[in-house]
Amino acid sequence: MHNQPNTVMLVEDDDIDAIALEKAIELYSSDIKTMRATEGEDALKMLSNNRPDLILMDIRMPRMDGRTALSKIKSDDCLRSIPVVMMSTSESDEDIQFCYKNFANAYVVKPIGFDMSTKMVSNILNFWLKTAIQ
Repeated sequence: MHNQPNTVMLVEDDDIDAIALEKAIELYSSDIKTMRATEGEDALKMLSNNRPDLILMDIRMPRMDGRTALSKIKSDDCLRSIPVVMMSTSESDEDIQFCYKNFANAYVVKPIGFDMSTKMVSNILNFWLKTAIQ
């Protein structure tokens, strides 16, 4: 039996969104550890010492946004294999195309409301931590 990976990095500058994501992850499984960075530069610093099994990253953040951080992660030989799911309120074709051209593993539009967010997180974790990594 495959041991479930258990570390998810959240890269999210909005405290309310981050708390909701952490709560949704906890509801999915109390065995999953979360790490949080509030913007891309902090995420890259954390990645130099930690290797999460999955990164959930917002696009719009101060200092280094998610688009720049994604490009840096996916151009780094040591980090590029970590699945990165980009999350945004943006449904802009430009944002979506940029993320996929820069090797995002998925792009999801953040839903409104905790129930829908919990369902989205559950679907992401089911796929990336149970199906794709096996």
